[in-house]
Amino acid sequence: MGLAAKGQHAHHALVPNGGWGKLVPNAIKNQPWNYKMTETPLHHIRIHSRSLKAGLPRFNAVERYVHGTPTWWKAANVSALSHEAEHVGHALSQAGHFIGDHLPGHHSHSPSGASAIKR
Repeated sequence: MGLAAKGQHAHHALVPNGGWGKLVPNAIKNQPWNYKMTETPLHHIRIHSRSLKAGLPRFNAVERYVHGTPTWWKAANVSALSHEAEHVGHALSQAGHFIGDHLPGHHSHSPSGASAIKR
């Protein structure tokens, strides 16, 4: 398809070429959205296994994610995580208000923002 330069390795990022990916038709898995051009052939080798020739180990999970997934996929992951974090933050805020309103010794609605102390 002309996506990779001559000799450049293209990694099947989301739908693998082998394993369960053999069940997926080539017309689906051999699309630009499923490719990540690797920096070097050695990077591609280390995504899948260790390099016997270079004596280097297989990339760890984070390295495989960084070197083996397309930029658009990483952006989608960041977007999804930021939306989830927003929901978690809202839930924590609501929980804090509930605690302040319903538990003894916790007053979230005092004028100064803290419990009033009488002397």
